[in-house]
Amino acid sequence: MATRYEQIIANVQSMINQNAPIVDIDGYLSTQGLTPAQFRKLVEGPTITGQAKEFFKGIPSGAVGLLETAGVGAAAALPEGYEEPTRRFIQEKGAALRKPFAPEIGYEETIPRKFGEAVGSTGPFFALGPLGPVGRVAQVGLGVGAGAGEARLAAEEKGVTGDDRALATALGAPVGLLDLIAPEIKYGKQLITRAAITGGVEGATEAAQKISQNLIAKGIYNPEQPILAGAGEEGAYGAGAGALTRFLMDAALGRRARGDTGTTTPPTAPAAAPVGVPAEARQLPLGQVPEFG
Repeated sequence: MATRYEQIIANVQSMINQNAPIVDIDGYLSTQGLTPAQFRKLVEGPTITGQAKEFFKGIPSGAVGLLETAGVGAAAALPEGYEEPTRRFIQEKGAALRKPFAPEIGYEETIPRKFGEAVGSTGPFFALGPLGPVGRVAQVGLGVGAGAGEARLAAEEKGVTGDDRALATALGAPVGLLDLIAPEIKYGKQLITRAAITGGVEGATEAAQKISQNLIAKGIYNPEQPILAGAGEEGAYGAGAGALTRFLMDAALGRRARGDTGTTTPPTAPAAAPVGVPAEARQLPLGQVPEFG
């Protein structure tokens, strides 16, 4: 199935083949939200430099998206009449924060862009870990809110309201707690080993979350929902994001986390023997006094 941009390119090519005037082609592009310059870049396709740029732009965008989704989930617990204005505020601020990091035309679905977004949505859980009890509480709140928010938004996309939406939200909340597992994985002594193990766990939990959200949808409002839809992709990006985040965290904080400052304490020199004491006396057990002639 052709993507939206592939379909636009095909339509323009068809217009060119039919000798359509340039003004008509430009008019069609305008209806699709594209300028001629943007269309030319779209035809040229993603570049290596462009994809690298989109990876780094995707990180803050993914982090903001996570916080926004968690905010939607938290707002669902507010009394009636307070949720909508709260959500509107959260989503407006989220959109404003994401705007500078919006993907360029044609890069929205590229692997580097989506990988960057995965790192951004994974990183906060790892970053909160070293903060002690306060960080743990924040992790739980962020996970529960994100799980609830994801389920609520998915239900709303299908036009679900009322009790069914509320039930989906409630069931989605504990699903978000799976995000707390990978940051606690600290097996292995080598950076690469720890990163690989963490990545595997993060990939598994991301896939499990997607399957759980699909089961919620299937059981409440969409009987036709495929249970495994999207699980493979979520798991793959999650594994890569988890491994990279663990590697960077350990590289930056590993020594401090182990109490190793990178310096060694010089060995203590043996105490000097008192002047005039024979060598034999220095070797005698405590309590035995030699006789000196």
